Amino acid sequence: MALLSVTGCASVPYRTHPELLRAKDNIRTVGIMPVTVAGFVEQFSFTDSLVPREDMSRQMSAAVTEAFREEMAAQQGQSVVIGNEDQDLADLADLYSAIDYTAARHFVPMAIYRGENEYIEPFPPEGRPFVFSVGPAKVAMERHSVDAVWFLSGFNCIPTTGARVRDVVDFVISLAGSYGGGGGPHILVNFELRGALVARDGTLLFYGKVTEGNILGGDDAGSAALDLRDAEFARRCIRSLLAQYRQAVRE
Repeated sequence: MALLSVTGCASVPYRTHPELLRAKDNIRTVGIMPVTVAGFVEQFSFTDSLVPREDMSRQMSAAVTEAFREEMAAQQGQSVVIGNEDQDLADLADLYSAIDYTAARHFVPMAIYRGENEYIEPFPPEGRPFVFSVGPAKVAMERHSVDAVWFLSGFNCIPTTGARVRDVVDFVISLAGSYGGGGGPHILVNFELRGALVARDGTLLFYGKVTEGNILGGDDAGSAALDLRDAEFARRCIRSLLAQYRQAVRE
């Protein structure tokens, strides 16, 4: 049985600043900030089944960075990989992480398990524009000759064989319970990749997400490894994220 995923309540898997269409014309070269992907192994256990793995996190982050660089080049885009040595941009990353944390808990489902009937409070609230800033970074971006920077973050859970079997059993049991008036089935989210584009003045222009539910070729996503360490899969996720951005700037 293919593992299922949640796609959230938004009609599109991204949010944009009202000035994105105007600002995009000034963006020629983008920086790729240090990627932060948290890797986990899901074990067959009744307690603490998700085990964080720093080695996997490093491998996933490196694979996503390279995938983004390669995909930008394939699409005739110019990019610069930025390390942790620039303290000004590191401070910018700290400020962005607060926005990412809030958005991930509201607009982007962050929980590993989620009932299908659970309400997701939109972020920002309905009727309010997506207007956020991490503060000016013009001087820092000029040092790297970039017009904007991309922040990439997320998580990836790699289940063991025993955990896969347990997940399927749990899903079937919860599904049966939903027919008796109980809560709906809980859905495993194997991975989530989030991306944000920040302009020189600190404006958050674009914020998108990629999951099993909206990755390119989603009909056959269940047959993929869903492992961000895999170069082909990481590239596929980046293509999906950049496709969202291209759709946003065409609207």
